[in-house]
Amino acid sequence: MKHCKLKDNINVLPMLKEVVMQWKDFDIDTGRQDTIECQRMTQSINLRKAKKETAVNMPQVHINDNHNTIDTETYERYPKIKEFMNWFESTYGGEIYRIAIVHLPPEGVVDSHIDEGGYYADKDRFQLVLSGYYNNIVMKDPMPESTFIEDDIEMYSAGDLWWFDNKSMHNVENITKNIPRIAIIFDVLGSYFREKI
Repeated sequence: MKHCKLKDNINVLPMLKEVVMQWKDFDIDTGRQDTIECQRMTQSINLRKAKKETAVNMPQVHINDNHNTIDTETYERYPKIKEFMNWFESTYGGEIYRIAIVHLPPEGVVDSHIDEGGYYADKDRFQLVLSGYYNNIVMKDPMPESTFIEDDIEMYSAGDLWWFDNKSMHNVENITKNIPRIAIIFDVLGSYFREKI
C-alpha cells in the first residue's frame, strides 16, 4: 500500500480561511524552497518544526535525524488547524510531530525524492488537502519480471485526508492551470490508522 484515503469531504474552509487571511506567513521561513532543490516551487508555513539544539557542548543533529519538535509562534494563529490536529490524534491515535502548510502554484511540481533519515523512519506522513486537486505519485518497486517501474498515482482533492508512503520515491504534480495546491502535511508517531481502514 502506497496511499490510503482515510476520509473525504472534510470541511476545510475554516482552515483554508486561516491560511488565506495570513498569507504573508509563507514569507517567514523560506528554507524549504531555498535549500531543498526538489521543493524549489513550494512555499511553506511551519507550525511545528524541528527543535535545534542550542547548548554549546551539544552536537548539531541533521534535521532529517532530529526527533525533537516544538510549536512555532505562528501555530497559535491557526486555531482551526489545531482543532483538526486534536481531532486526528483522538481519532487515529499517535503523537503529532512536525506540521507544515504547503503551497504549490498551478502547474507546479515537487520533484521526485525520498524522505530519508532517522526522523522519518518511525513516523507516518499524512496530507490534508485544503485547496486544489493534484497527482501524488509514489513509485512502485520494480517487479522482477519487468524492466520498468509502474507508478502508483492518486488524485488528491480538497477535503481529502491521505496517508502515503513518503519513504518511497514520490513526487507531486499540480495539474491545474489556475488553482494552487494548499495542503497540511504532518508526521505522526504511533498512529493506529491502519486498524480503522
